[in-house]
Amino acid sequence: MKKEAFAYFDTSAWLKLYVREEGSDAARALAKRYRLFSSAILLTEAFSALRRKKEAREISDGALRKLVRTMEEDLSAVEIVNLGGEVLARSQEVVLATPARTLDAIHIASALVVQNLAEIPLTFITADRKQFDAARNLGLTTLFT
Repeated sequence: MKKEAFAYFDTSAWLKLYVREEGSDAARALAKRYRLFSSAILLTEAFSALRRKKEAREISDGALRKLVRTMEEDLSAVEIVNLGGEVLARSQEVVLATPARTLDAIHIASALVVQNLAEIPLTFITADRKQFDAARNLGLTTLFT
């Protein structure tokens, strides 16, 4: 049973729930512990990563199709943050204040907006070291998987 603790999973952490790699066990344990939030870009970014894995022959066509279906089904357990004006404005602040790349900045901004609007403590979980550093420098509680 999940506690009423809240976490934001960026795409790199989300992928670890489905693709076996270093940090997958930790990501799965965290996903069970928290109520999850992520950005509306989550599936698009995840599908892009899966497509690259298929092209690199790390996964098969069948595995790609199965992972896509599973992720689509599992998305109902995630609170999705839409890309409204506040998130986009905040992401612009993130890229000006940190070396975060565009999609990373959208994830960080989404987490900051949720945390501020809902007035809840939110843990930002990522497997991207640069994004981790940027999120932490902007005041988010961060975990690296």
